[in-house]
Amino acid sequence: MTNSICTETCRSLEDEKWKGDAAFRSGNYERAFEAYSAVAGHFPENINVLLNRSIAALRLGRAAVALEDARSALVLLSAGSYNSSGSPEEENEVSGKLAKAYYREASALAGLGRHDEALASYKSGLRAKPGEKALCKALEGISHRMKLDWLSRYFAELVTDAQSPNRLSSRDGKLLKPPIDKCCLCYQDLQSRIREALLGRETEFRRYVCTSWFRGKDPGRCILSILRAYAYLLHAKCGREEAIEQSVRDARAAVAYMPSKGIARAYAVHAAVLEHMGDYTAAMVEIMEGVTLDPESEELNHEAMTLKSKLTDQQRQVVEKEGLVGLRRWLEDEREKSLPEFMRKRPKYYYYYEWMKKRIHAYYPQLPEPVMDKLLTCDADELDLLLQYPQAIKGQVDEFLAIHSEHGAEYLASYQTPRIPWEEAQRLEQGSSGALGENPKQTNHALVAGGGAGQITDDERRGLPVPPRLAPDDARDQIEAAGRMPMGTAHTAAAAIEPQKPLDQQDQEEDLDGVD
Repeated sequence: MTNSICTETCRSLEDEKWKGDAAFRSGNYERAFEAYSAVAGHFPENINVLLNRSIAALRLGRAAVALEDARSALVLLSAGSYNSSGSPEEENEVSGKLAKAYYREASALAGLGRHDEALASYKSGLRAKPGEKALCKALEGISHRMKLDWLSRYFAELVTDAQSPNRLSSRDGKLLKPPIDKCCLCYQDLQSRIREALLGRETEFRRYVCTSWFRGKDPGRCILSILRAYAYLLHAKCGREEAIEQSVRDARAAVAYMPSKGIARAYAVHAAVLEHMGDYTAAMVEIMEGVTLDPESEELNHEAMTLKSKLTDQQRQVVEKEGLVGLRRWLEDEREKSLPEFMRKRPKYYYYYEWMKKRIHAYYPQLPEPVMDKLLTCDADELDLLLQYPQAIKGQVDEFLAIHSEHGAEYLASYQTPRIPWEEAQRLEQGSSGALGENPKQTNHALVAGGGAGQITDDERRGLPVPPRLAPDDARDQIEAAGRMPMGTAHTAAAAIEPQKPLDQQDQEEDLDGVD
C-alpha cells in the first residue's frame, strides 16, 4: 500500500515538473516557478529541479532566490550527489551541469550588482566546460565590468603567483623567472605600476582576459611578461635605472613566448624598452613589427612616427624606401660591422679562399677575376703544391689565361685540364709508344726518373727521348730486392737502372781498373 502511494506521488511530481518545463518554454515563468517549487519541496536534492527553478527566478527578477538555488546545485555537484559512473559521456554531462550552475550563479550575482563575483563565477564555469557558447557570450556582455582597479588587482595577483618559487627548482618561478633582487617590486608597488601600464589600454587587456578564460585558463607567460616589463620600465623612468635590466628580460620573454600569430603589444613593450635605452633603430624595427600585426592601432602608429623622427637621415630613407625588411637588413649589417673579425658571419671556406688569394697575389697581383676563381676551385692540396713551385704555378696560370683570352670566362669556368688516361699511363710504364707518337724511343721521363734512384740524365734535362733500361715496375722490384741484400750491395741494384754507357767505354774502364 505504501509503495503504491510513493509510486503515485513520484508520478505526480514528475508530471508537475513536465508542466513546469512546458510553462517555462511558453514564457509563463510564474507558473514554471510554482511547479518547480512543488517538486523541490519533495526532492530538495534534485539538481535539475534546482537549476530550472533558478532560471525561472531569474526571468522573474528574483535574483536572490536564483542565486540560492544555483549555489545549492553547486554544493550538491561538488559533493558528488550527482550519480556518475566515470564514463566520458557522464563526465561530460557533469561538466555541463557545473557550467549551467555557474552560469545561473553568475547571472544572479550580476542581477544583484555583484559584478566582481559574477566574473569569478563565469570564469569557474568556463574552467568546468571551456568554450561553452552561452558562458562565452555572457562573459563578453559583462567584460566592461572589468574596471581598471579590477584588472590591476587581477594581473598583479597573477604575476605575483607566477614569479613565486617553483617547488621543483629554487632558481625558477612557477611561470616567470623571479625578478632581480636589487629591483624587486613589492605587491603594492607592482599593482600600482601595472595599473599605470593598463591606463588607457583596458579594452585591449580585457580582450586578453576573455580570450584566455574562453579556453578555461588564465592569461599566460606572454601577457604576464608584457605587464611586468611595463611595470619595471615605469619603475626605471621614476629614477630606478637598475630596473631597466629586468624590463629588458621581460620584454624579450614576451616576444619569445607570444603565440605563432603574434601579439602586437609584445613588440610595443620591447620597442618602449629599447627606446628608453636609446637604441632607436632597434626600437623602430620592433614597433614596425607591431604595426604590421595591428595596423589600426593609433597608439602604435603614433609611437612609430615618434621613433621615425629620432632616426638618422640615412635610416629614415631606408624605412621609406624598403620598409621593415630594409631597416632590419641595415641593422643586421651595422651589427655585423661592429663585431670582431672572428665573430662575423662568413661563407663556408672564406678564410681558406682569402689565404689562397694572398698567396696567388704574391706571384700575380693583377689576375683577372675568372682566372682567380678558377684557381680557387682547384683541389686544395694540388693548389698548395703548385704554389710551392713558381714554375708550376706559372704553367697553370698561363694555361688558364690562354683559355680565358681565347674562349672567355664562361668556358673557363667549366674547363678541365686534360689528364693522361690510366690505360695510357700503363702503356707508358710498359714501354708502349701509345699516344706519344710512333717513335718507340719516346717515353715518360718522369716515370723513368721515378722508377730509378731519383736521378735524371743530362739527355733528360735537355728534353731528349731516352729509352729506359728497365720498366719502372722492374726497377722498383730490384730496389726492393736491394733492400733485402747484405750491407753494401744496395748500390748494385741502384746501379742496375742507371743509364748504361756504350760497350766500348765499359771495356776501356775495365782495362784501366783491371790487372794484366
